[in-house]
Amino acid sequence: MPNQEALAPMWFEDIEATLESYDVPSEWWAGLVLPQLSERARGLLCRLTAEERKAYVKLKSSILEGLGLSAAEYKRLFAGSKKGERESWDQFAVHLGNYFDYYAQSSKVGTFEELKQLVVADHLKECLSPEARAHVICNQQEPFLLPSGVARLAERFEESEKCKAAQKKANVEEWQKKAKTAVDALTDGKGKRRCFECKGADHIARNCPNKGSGARKALGQPDKKTVQRSCG
Repeated sequence: MPNQEALAPMWFEDIEATLESYDVPSEWWAGLVLPQLSERARGLLCRLTAEERKAYVKLKSSILEGLGLSAAEYKRLFAGSKKGERESWDQFAVHLGNYFDYYAQSSKVGTFEELKQLVVADHLKECLSPEARAHVICNQQEPFLLPSGVARLAERFEESEKCKAAQKKANVEEWQKKAKTAVDALTDGKGKRRCFECKGADHIARNCPNKGSGARKALGQPDKKTVQRSCG
């Protein structure tokens, strides 16, 4: 069994074709296939009874369901497949057809109209930004969304992003306004520094002759000059 899980359906088909070509009775298939399974595939059979493991159809369906192969993976394989060096063009064509069949089956499409909607919806998702595409995929409830559903989710995402951007801009502007107010409180409004204590423009708070008076005023305490006058 191949390590690439997405190839499991094709592997089963190849096995079935081989067994049929040698006229192997179907009741023997499960016993012949079981030793060839990967470790993970065998692990998916742990819930089956001994009798169920002898039934090839049950064994196969349990493995494929357990692997949870997605339509997106089959689409990726279909679009990105390349002919192998030892593979004939006829074999390659069959593999491509199988990938597309699995892609359609995994998406639960059964009519030409549903297939068209699937292809259009998937192409529409490819046109979205990575963030919008992730949003659409995360909110997809059905095997596949109709194009209108993809468009609706994409529009909601873009509206949400616009609101976030507007709020972020407003927050930045508010911060800049507060920063300017704070700067103006320390300058004369023309970019020149002023003393934080007495608001004088010829020195800074560290060298202020009235150092500490600002804090005392804030606490309702008299400054040094007031104390000196009252004592004099």
